[in-house]
Amino acid sequence: MVFCRSLVGEESILLAWCQGKIEEVRMRKGFTLIELIVVIAIIAVLAAIIAPNAFKAIEKANRSATMADYKSIKTAALAIYTDAAIWPDDGCEEAFLADDDCAGGTITMWDGPYLETWPSTTRFGGIYAYRNDALIDWDDDAGTAVNARYLALATAQARAAAGPVPVASAEKIDLALDGTADAAVGQVRYDDSLALVELDMLISSD
Repeated sequence: MVFCRSLVGEESILLAWCQGKIEEVRMRKGFTLIELIVVIAIIAVLAAIIAPNAFKAIEKANRSATMADYKSIKTAALAIYTDAAIWPDDGCEEAFLADDDCAGGTITMWDGPYLETWPSTTRFGGIYAYRNDALIDWDDDAGTAVNARYLALATAQARAAAGPVPVASAEKIDLALDGTADAAVGQVRYDDSLALVELDMLISSD
């Protein structure tokens, strides 16, 4: 428009054209309503396409990270047993990182650390709890449960049915590790009647 302002005294047709353009710029201070509606519609369509795929990618990443953590902790627990011929006591995550039996003593033949760190939280929230108890019938014989070591994605150290994992994610983890999504059998257990579950994954049983 600087060029237009310099045309004073030049050809009248060109000057009139420039003056028209200047007026058009002055009048056009924003988007028209139709333009705004079109932009909003385009954004809505893009959001409808992108958002579900983004959520699916996040959920898949959470599942992959959970299974990787489980396999690392399972490998570490088996290594402790190989070296020391004992399993860490219930809730004794310290034994994976230091020569500590969680009872004021040490573990004979401990040769760790077996993990660099214990994961502070799961990708679904809550905690990873190492358990060594007989609260789950892992051998599915409907008889007396035997002692077993397992990793729980839980809201607290004590076992409970409810937890931080969406049941749909639990089913997909179950399918990946067991080959079937059955909450009551195999090495993955949870209560599939709940929306958010505690997920228990077997390390070893007696």
